[in-house]
Formats: sequence, structure tokens, C-alpha cells
Amino acid sequence: METKAKIVVLGMFDGMHTGHASLFFAACSKKKECNLDILAYTFRNHPAELIRGKKPKLILTNKEREQMLYAAGASEVVMDEFTHELSAMSADDFAQMLKTRFCAHTVVAGFNYTFAKEGKGTPEILVGLGKKYGFSVHISDPVLYLGEPVSSTRIRRAVEQGDVCSANAMLGYPYRMSGVVERCKQIGRTIGFPTANIRNCDGKPLPLFGVYLTRVKLGERTFFGVTNVGTNPTFGENDISVETHIFDFCEDIYGEYIQVEFLQFIREQKRFSSVDELKMQIDSDCKTALSLTVDAAKSNH
Repeated sequence: METKAKIVVLGMFDGMHTGHASLFFAACSKKKECNLDILAYTFRNHPAELIRGKKPKLILTNKEREQMLYAAGASEVVMDEFTHELSAMSADDFAQMLKTRFCAHTVVAGFNYTFAKEGKGTPEILVGLGKKYGFSVHISDPVLYLGEPVSSTRIRRAVEQGDVCSANAMLGYPYRMSGVVERCKQIGRTIGFPTANIRNCDGKPLPLFGVYLTRVKLGERTFFGVTNVGTNPTFGENDISVETHIFDFCEDIYGEYIQVEFLQFIREQKRFSSVDELKMQIDSDCKTALSLTVDAAKSNH
């Protein structure tokens, strides 16, 4: 049980998108007023996995989510396992838990936050329970993108449709996939475009099959490149992979961990009639991607 009063921020925080950022902006403003630490309360597993028996593809791993919560201003992050016991908790018991377990002084939640049995706990109910148990409640307004509230569901849909520009606008940072570079069939190397291939990608939403301008982070270094998400139909491959040709790079990085940030969609996946036709298209893709990086650099000056 906590002994020092805290500001408690509630949410799943999948993606730590601009809507979530608004919660922490409010919490940090409150912190300046009352000099209290911020605690983020969330779950290791998505409630939908237990309630609907369907595991959603999460935008961030738990490790990434935790890092971003601390970066947003949290002094402490609590990730409980979402269990049947928690799902059956009454709204009153949930509010009492916030007070007794976390010593909540202020609770911050989003406009659509739900809690307690069958998700029947609403922001309005939370406000009333706060009065009962002695903590204030701040409910943040929705953050809008193209006139609709930003949500993890919208972001996942945008990613899966290849609209990474919209996904990135809602996230507030580029959508990313990470993994260890695998030694595969090295087809790209044989046609003059070596690639760094990652496959597992932590079970995240997979962008629409196609080619993207990407930024690659390798340790402390950053590069641009083109990334193909898909199955390599020209070579009759069926395995899905994320293959990145890094510009101006020729190092052996097999076994190393890289992060690939998706910046812009270039084209959908297609099957080519010959290897020469594929090489010409990849060359064109690289030129398109390079021109986009030049345009981006100009717009930043």
C-alpha cells in the first residue's frame, strides 16, 4: 500500500499516442501545482484478450510502453495482469483500490475510459466515486485527427492499410518495428540490394504489403532506407518478412538488433515477370525514397 499521495493516470496506453500524451500533460500540470509524483496504472495484457478471447496486435511492446510512460512523466509504472478477478471488480471496489493501494490524490483518465465489471464504469461514475473516496478526477477531452478521436484502433487500422503518415500523425512519432537481423536467403544481395531482414517484430500490426521509406536505428546510429513488407512473390516466397535496404551501408549486422521506423508508403507489393524488372523497380523505389528524404530535409530548414 502506498503511503504518499499520488497522481494516478489510468489507461492501457497502447501506442502512447497523442491522446495518451494529453493525459500526461494534464498530470504534469497537476504535479506542478501540488508537487506529487505521477503513477501510471495499466495492464501487461490487453483486457480484450480475456474478455473477448481475442489477442489484439499491440502497437508497443510492454518494454516500449513502460519506457514511454516514464518519458511522459511517470515516476512509477504499475502493470498488473488483467485477470478474471479484476474484470469482475465492481466500480466501487476499483475506486477504493485506487485510494488504498495507490493513495490517489488525483486520478487522470481519458474521455472514453471504462473500468470494473463489464466495463460499466464510466468517467462520470469515476468522478462520483472520487468524491466518495476523497480524490479528485480529471477527465481529458478527446484529441482529434481529421475530426475523429485518436485511438489505438484507428492507428492499427491505418498501419494495416499502409497509411503510415496518418498513423504517425496520431501517434506523434513514427510507427516502428524492431527485431534481430536474420541471415535468410540473401536474395537482395544477389541482385545488388542487400537487406537487413527481421521477422518476429514482437507480434505488432503489420503494415500493408508493399514498399516504404523508412528510418533505421542501429545502436546510436540512424540511417534512411527502403523497407519491403511482404512475401517476395517474384521468387515464390510465402514467408512474411520485413526487409530493409539501408542507404550507403555495407556492414555485416546479422544478429544485431535494429529498429525500423515507417515514414511514408511508396507502393504496394507486386509480382514481377523477371528479376531484371524487379531490379529496375527497386532502383526506382530507392530514388523515390531518397527524393522524399531530400524534400523532408528542405522542409525542416
